[in-house]
Formats: sequence, C-alpha cells, structure tokens
Amino acid sequence: MRRQRPRNPFPPQDHAMLKNLRCGECARLLCKAGAFDEIQIKCPRCGTLNHLKAESLTSDRRERIQEGSHHEKPAPAGRRPDHPAHARSEFVRRTDH
Repeated sequence: MRRQRPRNPFPPQDHAMLKNLRCGECARLLCKAGAFDEIQIKCPRCGTLNHLKAESLTSDRRERIQEGSHHEKPAPAGRRPDHPAHARSEFVRRTDH
C-alpha cells in the first residue's frame, strides 16, 4: 500500500510574484520572497546584515505613476531600462554585523 503525501498547509505561491532579494554589498541572491513587512538576513558570502522593509508608495508617487510622466522618459544611454539605478538602494548596509 502506498503512503499518501501529507497536504502542504501553506498554499503554493505564484513564482511570478516572488522577488529576488540580493545582498546590498556583494549582490548575492539571498532568497526569493513574496509579501513581507520586514526581513533581516545575513549574507553567507560577505557577512553583511541586510535589513529590508516593505515598499510602499506615497500618495504623491501614486499620482505620478497614474500620470505616466516618468514612464515616457527614455532610459539614459548605457543603462538598461529594466534595471533602474536605484535598485540596490532598498538594501541597507549595516557595519555592526
């Protein structure tokens, strides 16, 4: 008789909704995460303690997105449009690790 696999108590997440979280110092992939309020994770490569908080838009920023003003501007030469310059700014490097 074959044993039945126990049901997973956590619903499967859509992998398209997961976001790569990388170390702010060495850019190593630390994890893939869905929704979170706050994460603190130490990089196994360089030892940097990465502290990430959930992103939230201010009402001013929501209005600008609806207007489309920043989407109409071309990307600066030499920069990939799908990788903004501020992509690493969400990581905070702490020296007390």
